[in-house]
Amino acid sequence: MVIFPGRFQPFHKGHSLIIKRILSGVEQLVIGIVIKKCSFENPFSLIERIIMIRETLKELNVEDRIIMIPVFAPKILRWKANFHLLPQKRTWYVTNFDKRRYEEYRSAGEDVKIISVTQIIPVTQELSGARIREAMVNDEDWGEYVYPSVRNFIESIDGVNRIKSLYRNKVFLNQSIEGLLPKEEYDEAFQSHEVSVNLQEQITSKVESEVEILLKSIYQELSSTKKSQGKIDECFDIIKDLEHVLLVKSMVLELEPNASKELQIAALFHDIERVYERVKRDDFPTHRQYKAAHARIGANIVLDFLEEIHGLDQESLSRISYLIENHEFGGEGNEIQILRDADAIGFLLGDVSYYEKRRSPEIFLEKLRFTYNRLSNKGKEKTNKIAKNNPQIRELISKMKETFCND
Repeated sequence: MVIFPGRFQPFHKGHSLIIKRILSGVEQLVIGIVIKKCSFENPFSLIERIIMIRETLKELNVEDRIIMIPVFAPKILRWKANFHLLPQKRTWYVTNFDKRRYEEYRSAGEDVKIISVTQIIPVTQELSGARIREAMVNDEDWGEYVYPSVRNFIESIDGVNRIKSLYRNKVFLNQSIEGLLPKEEYDEAFQSHEVSVNLQEQITSKVESEVEILLKSIYQELSSTKKSQGKIDECFDIIKDLEHVLLVKSMVLELEPNASKELQIAALFHDIERVYERVKRDDFPTHRQYKAAHARIGANIVLDFLEEIHGLDQESLSRISYLIENHEFGGEGNEIQILRDADAIGFLLGDVSYYEKRRSPEIFLEKLRFTYNRLSNKGKEKTNKIAKNNPQIRELISKMKETFCND
């Protein structure tokens, strides 16, 4: 499988020429949309770029030959040699202008080939995302560099003003640090900076939905891969894992309607270890050790995984990682207990019968005991309310209370 990674900020005619050249030698191409934090150089979100690319591919009449996936910093590849989102045998195509990405992927053990842009795009055309963003800032005609559908979409989301605002923010930060701005220009730049801060808040407010879409795409790609390999049991495991994390996030919001974005994202990613490592219970002498490894590895993976997502700063990343690392046995703060309660209730609501069929009676009872004992009083109250209208849960809770009282 051939993969063409890029930031596509925005997707322009140069990208389409490269894609057509690659498609002249292969039947199908994967476009890897690189995840980066919001900045002047990276103004458009993952979802916005997917729309731009999809609409352009329709105009080119090649959409049936293209698969789009999100890709991350190459260090995410260290979580298992078989990166589940991608086929085992893969070749990355990077341009001759992208030496840094070439070295990063090659150092990660990936097969990388260079495609010469100058042989495809005339130098006089100056087709690059940087040139387009510069044209937008300077009120120059930028529409000639992109297909009409992309131009219409960027205008529909007020993308030009977003880029101008991010540019002013960049200038303000750079020049104010160096002390180069006269007072009157500083005041004007500060006002622009305030606009950019508001813009950043708007982008950040969308991060939960974007992360959820991203997570679903990963689980769905992985389940499809397992199904195509004939690994039906593993395919169902992945589907159940996705159902569980979505249920946990929903339960977090029931327990705490004003849950922070960090808590909501931690709910979605608390089992990310199962996607990349999937430690096995049989490899550990006790259930507690198994769970500790699961949480610890997941906390490390999520830092690599979410590092470049729009709207997530280092403080948010650290908080998400902390919540995941401690979601099994608890830690400081009320949010951790909310996550633990939501995880336990999510298991009881959605996973019990499936888990019981796939585990020995001893392991199943061990799981029940662990689940019941991690519930707070508030979590138990919530579980009891659910049980009133759910005979199966009511019977299960009764059994747990009789057999597994708190130590």
